[in-house]
Formats: sequence, structure tokens, C-alpha cells
Amino acid sequence: MMLDRTMLEVETYRAEPGPNGQLSSTEPLRPRTDLAEIARSCLQANPYEDIKSLECEYHEGVLMLRGQVCTYYHKQLAQEAVRDIQGIESIANGVKVVGVNHSPTARKPR
Repeated sequence: MMLDRTMLEVETYRAEPGPNGQLSSTEPLRPRTDLAEIARSCLQANPYEDIKSLECEYHEGVLMLRGQVCTYYHKQLAQEAVRDIQGIESIANGVKVVGVNHSPTARKPR
């Protein structure tokens, strides 16, 4: 089953702050650390193996991407794959571009 970012966002964050700033929903929210897992799911949906192997860490509104890819294009694709996830305020793209010959997971998509 292919994951849809919109589906993940709606399922994760249904509550909206009311006029007093309090959450109005009675449904419990998932911890914000789940945003790293949602980001990993988005990266796993990408056809490039080196993007699938990237690591994600979420802390206080910032999603950190880490790992190695073979091209700057793949680095940008990884960032674009996670940029619309609700709850992430900024992305720190710490992905290193090492080139095709140096990336252990550099393969063409299937």
C-alpha cells in the first residue's frame, strides 16, 4: 500500500486549537516525535534506494535529514518528499552528496 502524506497528516493531527488556545478535540494526539516516522515513510515511498536509506530526526519543529546520496538532485528530492508534512516548521538538510561511486545504496529506481 502506498502512503499518502495527506492521509498521514489528517490521521495524526486532527485537533485544532480553540479560541482560548486549548486543543478542542477529545482525541489524543500522537507525540510529535511521530513526525520523524511519518517523514521516514515519505522517504520510503521514493523509488531511489539512497533516498530510502536516509535517517530522520524531529526536535522542536525541526526535521533533520541525515545520510548520503549520490547526487544533489536526490538530496533535493528527499527534502521535497517531506516538506509538506504538517507540524514540521523547518527542515535541516544534512544529507551529504558523495557521488555515484561512493554511495553504498546508489542504484537506479526499480
